[in-house]
Amino acid sequence: MKQAERDFKTDVAGADRKKEAKRKAEADRKAEAERKAEAIRKAEDKRKAEAERKAEAERQAEAERKAEAEREVQEKIEQTKQDSKTNAAGPPVARDARAVGDPHLQNIHGERFDLLRPGNHVLLHIPRRERVEKVLLRVEAEVRRLGGQCADMYFHELNITGAWVPHGRTGGLRFQAGGVRERHPQWLSFGRVQVKVAHGSTLQGAPYLNFYVKHLGHTGFTVGGLLGEDDHTEAAMPSEACAHRLSLLQVAAPSEYSVTVFPVAEASFE
Repeated sequence: MKQAERDFKTDVAGADRKKEAKRKAEADRKAEAERKAEAIRKAEDKRKAEAERKAEAERQAEAERKAEAEREVQEKIEQTKQDSKTNAAGPPVARDARAVGDPHLQNIHGERFDLLRPGNHVLLHIPRRERVEKVLLRVEAEVRRLGGQCADMYFHELNITGAWVPHGRTGGLRFQAGGVRERHPQWLSFGRVQVKVAHGSTLQGAPYLNFYVKHLGHTGFTVGGLLGEDDHTEAAMPSEACAHRLSLLQVAAPSEYSVTVFPVAEASFE
């Protein structure tokens, strides 16, 4: 009888140990699951925090870019105002600027000069001093001589480029003296500026181009180029050989401009 009691007690004690072991194992599994869940939560919180930091950095960078763009615009406006004040203190500003003949030019300040150098010349560059890749409107003219070394020069080609020129025109809008002639050329709008290119010909039938632009005063920017604010000293200086010929012509034929037909380029603020 005593042996049976001892065996019973032993079995009960073994069962209790198994239950305790099972309970501990379950507790360990639960604790491990909680640790894993906590690690996942921390990783997710870290990922979210990193995403928020990245988004905030992008917002700040975008705000800085916008602020920089606004500063650049404001600086250009201030520069334009300053240039206007400077110009107001100078000689009277003419309403029209023109380039006629050899070609003979008159810029927006009413300064008259002859274009005596063949090659490529910038008539307009808006805004003045802006990099070419960021310019709003740029007009380049190719000037060629018709005849000998010191013969008269004419606008042979005009190329209009810039952000205001409609997309899809590779290399800008190009006009050539020998191209298709329109009987009634139309004004073309680029931003707030309007431009017209017309064909002409000398008395001998040689083709050339005429150039017109208006509303330059509506752009809000300083106008560069030979018809704008740029210096024309070099463009108006002939070579030594041609300078001697010009001096002889001025003595022999003061009314030389009336014996032939000249191309025209005119610019207007209004």
